[in-house]
Amino acid sequence: SVCEDKQGNLWVGLKDGMIRLYDSNRKFIGHLTGNGTISMTGTPMEGTAYFIMQDSKGIIWIATKGNGLVRAEQISPTSMSYKLTRYQHDSNDMYSLSDNNVYCVYEDVKGRIWVATFGGGINYLTHNRGGREIFVNHRNNLKGFPIDNCHKVRFVTGDHRGNIWIATTVGALMVNSDFKKPEDAVFHHYVRVQNDVNSLSNNDVHYILSTRKNELYLVTFGGGLNKLQTIDAAGDAIFKSYGVAEGLPSDILLSIREDNRGNLWMST
Repeated sequence: SVCEDKQGNLWVGLKDGMIRLYDSNRKFIGHLTGNGTISMTGTPMEGTAYFIMQDSKGIIWIATKGNGLVRAEQISPTSMSYKLTRYQHDSNDMYSLSDNNVYCVYEDVKGRIWVATFGGGINYLTHNRGGREIFVNHRNNLKGFPIDNCHKVRFVTGDHRGNIWIATTVGALMVNSDFKKPEDAVFHHYVRVQNDVNSLSNNDVHYILSTRKNELYLVTFGGGLNKLQTIDAAGDAIFKSYGVAEGLPSDILLSIREDNRGNLWMST
């Protein structure tokens, strides 16, 4: 996982479990320790970082595989020290994180933090009336989430219409972020339908990209690239797929990014 923060520092999470930081000149400045300092020595923060992002308030969110979600808040603008808060699944607390395998974090237009877990579906972070931080998910108020099929979520992002798009191992989900109560959230589920060229080409969706031209692309593990052609008010969607026949080197795609010129880059 890679994230460039607002100060130009590069956060790099590798499979060895360490999160390394490089300054704006890409000089190595140390790793994130368990007590929140950036240091050349000291015990690394626990957990392999699958995804790192910075939200609009400057908070760094670290999704770990197996060790939950970590919030890192810089103690002062000049210090390289962070206050770490770890959120983990608690089977006795229905408002805790739904699963400790966190694959992605996304901040929507309303400032809500969405958390994708591989095993417990989607969560978003909010506060209850008493001011306590809680995770809204299928175990409590997010009744419409299709947890039976879509418990393994790899990715979450948003589009220009305010829709939240969720990549799962059994298709893609879309929910409009404009719901007042979590019980009102309606999830539209898109899957491959045999002999229907307008459906998704494959159900194993790894990554979703909303471009600056307001186009939406979904990459799949075995069905190549899918582009959203149209979507109506009822949530019915038409997709167009691109695969080896259209020039892709492989139908197995893992991720997609857009560069400053609007080119799309895909990993296979």
